[in-house]
Amino acid sequence: MGGEDIVLYSQEGENRALLLNPYGDEAHKEKCYKNARWISQPVCDYIWDGRIAEILEELANGAEALKLKKLVTAGIEGLARYTGMDQKGVYFRARHFSTESECICRCDKATGKVEVLSQLSFDREDCYYHVDVQGCKVYRITEGEETCLVKGIVNSGVQGEYQKQLGEFVSCVEDRFLITRKVMTDSHGNYEFEYHSICDIKKKRRKALSVNAW
Repeated sequence: MGGEDIVLYSQEGENRALLLNPYGDEAHKEKCYKNARWISQPVCDYIWDGRIAEILEELANGAEALKLKKLVTAGIEGLARYTGMDQKGVYFRARHFSTESECICRCDKATGKVEVLSQLSFDREDCYYHVDVQGCKVYRITEGEETCLVKGIVNSGVQGEYQKQLGEFVSCVEDRFLITRKVMTDSHGNYEFEYHSICDIKKKRRKALSVNAW
């Protein structure tokens, strides 16, 4: 388990950790589902929670298995992928292979109750979803000919657009300022520089945020 699979946090004066334990990448998990009749061992995604002091103590004592609280699990029929955490809950994207349905859920860290926050729709090829893990927010991006429409669907009520030429959507601040990123390349496709823009959807203004050249 690498550092990217451990999320450290503090709650009520305790130092704690989430241990993210997905079963491979999404393509591998779906392949396992399609070949389920040939697989005998458990194929599961897990998100565990525990106190750091207890984890370190158990590791120092040579424990073969850590005593952790299981918050989220998804068997071979689907998957669960971490999308963020706040004081009350852990957010994750759930997908069910047989129905091809996906949703964003939140698991209450205290009670373990799982709540579906938003269903994800993939009925249009010009739409995709952007997950802000740090802010526990999810946005639906719809690409038009000249503009991109940004709509908040989890922990955000923003609805605004920016010029498509400004590049990809990065984040949104205060449900007002859209941040975008544009990478420029030369005629051979080699990286030259990138710039970020801040689009104020309330005052209809745009400002270059930064330029990085190599």
